[in-house]
Amino acid sequence: MILDADRQNAVVLVKAAVTASVAKYKACVELGITVRIYQRWTCSGDVRCDGRPTAVRPEPYNKLSPEER
Repeated sequence: MILDADRQNAVVLVKAAVTASVAKYKACVELGITVRIYQRWTCSGDVRCDGRPTAVRPEPYNKLSPEER
């Protein structure tokens, strides 16, 4: 998982590289990410935070009941 600060730094670096006439995919390769990940991070205009730690996940339908435990 990439920290939010590292995400923001990566987006700044890619934008700077693109401004300096480097292809976006080459800048992403240098950072070890794909262009699709970069697009996902910046699709709303600003850098999105990782939503996985705070995601609401439903309980599995086959979870054991307290009696079955």
